[in-house]
Amino acid sequence: MAVRDKRKKWKQMVSKIGCGHKTELDSYLNEEIETGESPSFSISEWWKLHTPRFPILARLAQDVLAMLISTVASESAFSTGDRVIDDFRASLTLKMAQVLICCQD
Repeated sequence: MAVRDKRKKWKQMVSKIGCGHKTELDSYLNEEIETGESPSFSISEWWKLHTPRFPILARLAQDVLAMLISTVASESAFSTGDRVIDDFRASLTLKMAQVLICCQD
């Protein structure tokens, strides 16, 4: 479903409910769409510029955009090659094994 269709459906739903006041989300959804196709477009800068108009949504966007992206290749992230428990580690108590694994991470 296209973004415009979702917005139209949202507006119809809100009008059926009969909310008399416009929320911050309503105002945001009524904004003109910026596609971000420009090479200089930055979503972080857009939210910084529009924070005074949408303070709650800007805070949510800040939380989401602040998540770090891992650069670890998926093969190495899910590989157990270096994490196999040898005879020495197998003889350790569970608590000691957890401590060693935790320290390695």
